Amino acid sequence: MKKVKPLFPTPSGASWSKRLPAGKRRDIVLRNHKKNYLKSAQAMDYLAKGSHDKKTKELASADREYFRRQWHKGA
Repeated sequence: MKKVKPLFPTPSGASWSKRLPAGKRRDIVLRNHKKNYLKSAQAMDYLAKGSHDKKTKELASADREYFRRQWHKGA
């Protein structure tokens, strides 16, 4: 099986996990994307669409919508 490079590499120990509370997950994603809400929303979109796990899809989609709302507000 071919090894695939991650689209948005993250420092070890600082990656998104479905086991974390929503606030912590979103802080990690936002920090990894240098406080850019649009890039964070795109990363969550890729995760939601690429995952086969139902829980991951749900949480990533919720995080994506949160980042999109924040981006539209101009935060």
